[in-house]
Amino acid sequence: MITAGGGFSVIFSLPDYQKGAVQSYLDRVNASNSTQYPFGQRAVPDVSAIGAWVNIVLRGNLIPVFGTSISAPVFSSLVSLVNDRRLSLGTNTIQNMNSFVYESSAAFVDVAFGNNCGAEQASTPCNYYVYARDTCYDAILGWDPASGVGTPRFPSLLAAAVVNAAAVSGNASKTGVIVGASLGGAALLAAIAAAVAIYKKKQGPKEDYSPIA
Repeated sequence: MITAGGGFSVIFSLPDYQKGAVQSYLDRVNASNSTQYPFGQRAVPDVSAIGAWVNIVLRGNLIPVFGTSISAPVFSSLVSLVNDRRLSLGTNTIQNMNSFVYESSAAFVDVAFGNNCGAEQASTPCNYYVYARDTCYDAILGWDPASGVGTPRFPSLLAAAVVNAAAVSGNASKTGVIVGASLGGAALLAAIAAAVAIYKKKQGPKEDYSPIA
């Protein structure tokens, strides 16, 4: 079974940017178990992304990748495209991604069903049954420890970043907001193509990626 991690830290305290979302979650679930729901502690995850059976090319071969080994680079690549767009508008990159995520939660697809419970037996290595069955979390509307604020919807994420950039620069014109909010289809492909072109320009001469014998 493939599932996701999530829960509450026993080391780090709850940051300000997350307090509203986490408190809303705790108010809607049975949060009487202080071990499973330690109040005032950092909660994870912030976001979710695809994390199973994603093919990449390694030395000329397609191989499937799982877990944060693929979900983290998928999300970070979207953030890179968003920052490229902001730079092209003459503003800076997103300075606090954590705060931006919670302020722009509407740009994510909310995962409202399912859970991050595992199904391993107690006799398996690391005693996964105790960890994944007795201390797991359900996905509900809004932020939750199973999926965070949800999975990114790139056109909406880009639109939120464009509006945010305009607000930061003091040029939040009506036109700028509409262009950002309506970005999709051909415009989205053009934005991606522009980001790729910038990347290639920075990389210099093309490298040889032919399969290694």
